[in-house]
Amino acid sequence: MNHGIRDDEHAIDQWLNSKRAGLTRETYNTAIGEFRRAVPVPLADVSIADVQTWIGSHSHQSAATIQRKLATVRSLFSYLMRVGYLKENPASVVTTDKPKDTLAERILSEDQVQALVTAMEGNLRDYTLIRLLYLSGGRVSEIAGLSWRDVRASGEGAQITLFGKGQKTRLISVPVSMREDLEALRGKAGASDPVFVEKEKRMTRQQVYDVVKDAGKLAGIPAVSPHWFRHSSASHALANGLGLVNVSKALGHTTLAVTQRYLHVGLDNSLAGYLKIG
Repeated sequence: MNHGIRDDEHAIDQWLNSKRAGLTRETYNTAIGEFRRAVPVPLADVSIADVQTWIGSHSHQSAATIQRKLATVRSLFSYLMRVGYLKENPASVVTTDKPKDTLAERILSEDQVQALVTAMEGNLRDYTLIRLLYLSGGRVSEIAGLSWRDVRASGEGAQITLFGKGQKTRLISVPVSMREDLEALRGKAGASDPVFVEKEKRMTRQQVYDVVKDAGKLAGIPAVSPHWFRHSSASHALANGLGLVNVSKALGHTTLAVTQRYLHVGLDNSLAGYLKIG
């Protein structure tokens, strides 16, 4: 069956709607939009060469970024094959270079984390955001996706429910100072309102990245990204005595093998008790 561009857009929407997390859909939509602009033909006419050329045009980007973009295109075509919309997946045979393991380069020192936090002290939202990225060890999508119903008082501190990959949930604890910042940030917001807001809307992943980038400029730490806080909190918690199993649970890792990478660089399902920022 021949499909036109309009049919393709409907099929892409169906694929996006099959993704449970809203922030995941946003990320996928951005990548596919880029692909569609570069390869403006019906999906049934996309060739292996088209995909290879598109991937080749990203040679200035990191191997990890290129791999994620290729994985997104593969996911789209794989889905459309499963539902009978297409017969072939032209991205399935395209390969990329294996990303270099740069984990050690993406782990901040405790002094650097403190400098990034201090840089945003004049802005309650951004100060709270950066502290929570570190103290929770959460992914960007998990932190940006928080609503106030996910935050509740617990003892002197607070417990936060994070919604991870595959909508798996986990509870993390944060200290009283973090609870106080969150309470000040909330104001009169309702339970269903997002915790982190930009112009009366939930912050996007890109806006979180922009905040961290601004903090990096002020602190003199170029090229820092939100995920560095996750790497750093795991590494610091392990170094300060939290067990591997607990770190793995706190991060929402599916296997210990993923967490063990942090051993080579440097509840209570909570990292915050083993982290030292102010």
